[in-house]
Amino acid sequence: METRSAANDARNRVREDNLTEAHRSTAERLHLFRQSAETQASLNDAKRMMAERVRREAGLDVVRGALTRASSERASLAAELRSRSTRDTHAAETARQLDLEAHKASACRVELEASPERVRELKGVEAARKAGLTGGLRRQYRAMEVLAVERRNEDTASRQKMHDAVICARYGVPGDAIHSIQL
Repeated sequence: METRSAANDARNRVREDNLTEAHRSTAERLHLFRQSAETQASLNDAKRMMAERVRREAGLDVVRGALTRASSERASLAAELRSRSTRDTHAAETARQLDLEAHKASACRVELEASPERVRELKGVEAARKAGLTGGLRRQYRAMEVLAVERRNEDTASRQKMHDAVICARYGVPGDAIHSIQL
C-alpha cells in the first residue's frame, strides 16, 4: 500500500514538474515571438520611411524609368522562358508520339507471332514503359518549377540592386553603406 502511494506521489510530482516546465517554455516562446514581431515591425517601418524619402526626393521619373526597365526585362525573360518551355514540350511530345507509334507497330507484329503468355508479358512491359514516361514528365515539370523559382529570385535580386543604385546615385552613398543600413 505504501509502495503504491509512493509511486502515485512520484508520478504526480513528475506530472507537476512537466506541466511547470511546459508553461515556462510556452511563456518563453511567446516572449521571443513578440520580440521578433516588434523587431520586424520596426525594420518594416524604417524601410517604409526610406522608400517614402526616396520617392519624395528622387523624383518620379527616375523611379518610373527604373520600374519600366525592370518590367520590360522581366517580360522578356518570361517570354523567353515560355517559348523555351513550349519548344521543349513540343519536342518531348513529338518524341513520345514517335516512340509510342514504334512500340505499337512492334507490339502488333509480336502479337501476331506470339503466344498468349508472351502477349501478356509484352503488355506488362508496355504498361511499365508508360508509367516511366509519366514519371519523366513529372520530373520535367518539377525541374521547370525549380527554374521558375530561380528566375523569381534573380528578379528580386535585380530589383534590389536597382533600388540600391537609385539611392546611391541620389544621395551619393557608397554601395557598401546601403547593405550595412539594411541589415
